[in-house]
This record gives sequence, structure tokens and C-alpha cells, in this order.
Amino acid sequence: KFDGLPEADGQAQGLLVEQDSGAYLWFGVRREAGVLYAWAGRLADGALATLGRIEIPSPAAPLYVRVGREGDWWRQWYSLDGSHWRPTAAFSQPMQVNRVGLFAANGPAEGSAEVPAMTAVVDCVMDTAYPIVDEDGPRAALDVRVEGSGRVERWPERSAYHLGEEVELRALPDTGWRFVGWSGAVSGGTNRVTVTVSGDLAVVARFALLDAPSDEHTMALPLVRR
Repeated sequence: KFDGLPEADGQAQGLLVEQDSGAYLWFGVRREAGVLYAWAGRLADGALATLGRIEIPSPAAPLYVRVGREGDWWRQWYSLDGSHWRPTAAFSQPMQVNRVGLFAANGPAEGSAEVPAMTAVVDCVMDTAYPIVDEDGPRAALDVRVEGSGRVERWPERSAYHLGEEVELRALPDTGWRFVGWSGAVSGGTNRVTVTVSGDLAVVARFALLDAPSDEHTMALPLVRR
């Protein structure tokens, strides 16, 4: 279960199944030309091969990747909700598996020398033969609303959060507007804050026009000398 997705071309993440340094399979997702693909491939006898590649429409985190094996027959699926699965790849590959683990990769996009930084956010890896029961515990919602014209970026971006989890919020005003401050579960005028989720929370980011009056007022009094 991945709680974050590749955001730039050339980034990938998933599960690596290894026989040795010269033979392995990979299952995961990769971003190319602005499109996120569910993707499977192998390295065998020095040759790289793509074994499955389909576009994921309207991708959003969390995203689930499932891998199954029966004898030499391998299958891959992906899901956006953990319940409805779409097949990605199916192929035959003899392999003596010695290690299985996560991977994250980044490289330059086609026609570019720039290698974008990447952070993979993974919730869990589970063997269905030994399922994790109630692995997440209770979760809570973080409702973020906007007054005025602007937006709020959050990281990590999820529909619900673990209790005690920290979420970074960043308020970004639209052109011609300014950030005024936070209200609700967060206060202050700094546009970047960190919220610790203690239960269902509601936060409001307030924006005002650049020429609108500020919450601060200055009063000038005449000077009187005696």
C-alpha cells in the first residue's frame, strides 16, 4: 500500500523480487510523459523486458499493488481502494526467489538530464498468507477549507490519518490575493504549519485581496506638548 505517488517523469516505486543480482522481477508504478502507469518487468540474462504496462486513469493515493504467483505463473494487479482490482500483467517466469522488498527509483525524463528528487511513502507490505489484522488502528479526518481565493497543499495527502500523525499544510494565495491566517484547529499567520492529528479536525485558510484592509490597524494621534 503506497500513501504517495511518483510526481515527476522518470520516478517509479513498487516491489522487487530477486533471485540474484542478475535476475529479478519488478512490479509497481512508473510515471512517463505526465502519465502514471502500472508496470511490471524483469531482468534476465542481462536483458531488460517490460512485461506489463497500462495507464492508471485518475490516479490518487493511497494506491495498492498486488503480486501473485502460482508455480512459474506471475500476476500483477493494482487498486485505488484496496477492494476493486485491475489486472496489469500475467506472464510465466521460472525463478528461485531469495529476496523480496520495496524499491523506489528516479531518473531523467526522456530528453532531459535533470533527475528529480523523490520520496516514496509506503504504509505497509503484507503477505496474504500472514495477513496484518487491524494494522492501521483508528483514523481521523482532516477537513481543510478555504475562505477567499487560494489553495492549501498538504503532505501527506490522504483521506484519513493515523492518530498522532503529523500533516504539513501550506497555504498558497492566488494572484492578487494574500494569505491572512488560519482558523479552526490551527491558528497564526504563517503560511506553512504542521498539524498533529488528535481526532477529526477542521482547518480554515483565510485569504484576502491585496488591497483589502488588514486585520491590523494603525492609529495616529496628534502630538500635544505642554
